[in-house]
Amino acid sequence: MEYPELLDIIKTGEGYTIEFEESINSSIGKDICAFANSSGGKLIIGVEDKTNKVIGYHLTNSDRSKVQDIARNMNPPFTVQIEQLKNELKHKTKLELPKEALREAIINAMIHRDYNINSSVQINISPDKVEIINPGRLLFPKEELGKRSVLRNPILVDLIHRLGLVEKAGSGIKRMQKLAKEDNVTVVFKTGMFFEVIFHRKIENRAENRSKTEANRMELGHKSDTKTRQRWILDRLKQKGTIKSVEIINRFHIVKDTASRDLKYLIEEDKIVRKGGGNNVWYELKSEEEKL
Repeated sequence: MEYPELLDIIKTGEGYTIEFEESINSSIGKDICAFANSSGGKLIIGVEDKTNKVIGYHLTNSDRSKVQDIARNMNPPFTVQIEQLKNELKHKTKLELPKEALREAIINAMIHRDYNINSSVQINISPDKVEIINPGRLLFPKEELGKRSVLRNPILVDLIHRLGLVEKAGSGIKRMQKLAKEDNVTVVFKTGMFFEVIFHRKIENRAENRSKTEANRMELGHKSDTKTRQRWILDRLKQKGTIKSVEIINRFHIVKDTASRDLKYLIEEDKIVRKGGGNNVWYELKSEEEKL
């Protein structure tokens, strides 16, 4: 008997062939005798007979022996079939985002990142989304994402595959899309110097959260996306002449790696230069002479 079937029996309540007992007690012999003198029946232990509430019961070897002894001592003797069921309908916590899709995105970031770029894999969690970001450009056009696979780190990919952490090379994007769709979650992929996987979170009272987020953004004066931050950095440098990463972190409430990524991008675009060293590093606009 499966547990759901047992619940259906309990819902119907006690009857001619069904009896409930909370535990193995002295009256169980009478129940067994009554069933033996009729067409048989089921005696369910671990259920309150007045409320039909399942309370459970730990059946010991001693209990089993006691029941069989009662049956063998009757005239004529017979055997009782004893079956113990586990509660398979325990509450299962449903995660807000699909666990396997997040796992796939993190593994993907680790095995496909560009290890020549001095930056870390980042996981940014905000009220409306989870971002998993790794350094490294796509090795093929974005239009072929999910259709084509080019391995930047073939030895690492092979190792992860042998460990059973991925199904097969090149299946990560399709698998993330499939898992997200099954869970009614929106997943977005962004490309550039960094590859980003963005899972949009399903939050109750989203309108309330959105209004709070918008209020925070108005307080900041800017929406904290990459282009906005970079424009603000350039404007700030035009006004002040110098800037430190801590100013960007405090302004936009972002982590250090995100600020460093913005600054590195502006350096590579020949917009700014890095000055100083050690604990005293600042950035300035790149002069025309320095651009030559």
